[in-house]
Amino acid sequence: PFDVFSKVLERVFRATNKRELSNGMEIVRKNSPAGGSIHAIETYILISSVAEIESGLYYYDPSDHLLRVMKLMAVTEQDSFKADMVSGQEYFINASFHIIMTARFDRLFWKYRNHAKAYKVCYLDAGHLSQNIYLTAAELGLGSFTSAAVNDIPIEKQLKISPACSGHVPLKSFTQCPDILSIYSKPKAIVPSQHRFRYD
Repeated sequence: PFDVFSKVLERVFRATNKRELSNGMEIVRKNSPAGGSIHAIETYILISSVAEIESGLYYYDPSDHLLRVMKLMAVTEQDSFKADMVSGQEYFINASFHIIMTARFDRLFWKYRNHAKAYKVCYLDAGHLSQNIYLTAAELGLGSFTSAAVNDIPIEKQLKISPACSGHVPLKSFTQCPDILSIYSKPKAIVPSQHRFRYD
């Protein structure tokens, strides 16, 4: 459902606060920690079957809780891309949506210019976000799966990113899993967010 999908993005990736430092430079706060408060992880969503949203590839804007259309995709085109992206792992292909996280290496190296291994912080950041994804998915009754066995080249082509500046970190896939709540105690309620999710 649309509201459940929105809740996943809001709890995990949305900017909860902003602070201006100087000369128009802002830092953001999220529900997960980030090395140097940089938040170098960018989020893209490949949507297959989410109510009220056309299937396609989107960029998630954490500041405005907004989806930006990158490319609408027909089912055949999307299936072909997913098969290439997940290296033929068929159990990922039928997910309702996939979250593709990329790390902005250039953003980290802007701050840590003299630390050649600063890129490792990106993977710590991705780990924090992944943990929040699993916690949120479990509460909302979604099945969530992770894979690092993906093909970088088709992802880079679709997202139009340069591997010199950005790199892909593990893929997250979601599917509706109605039986998961029979294993654990059911949440009392899923309360809609005060901020209505929208996309353009």
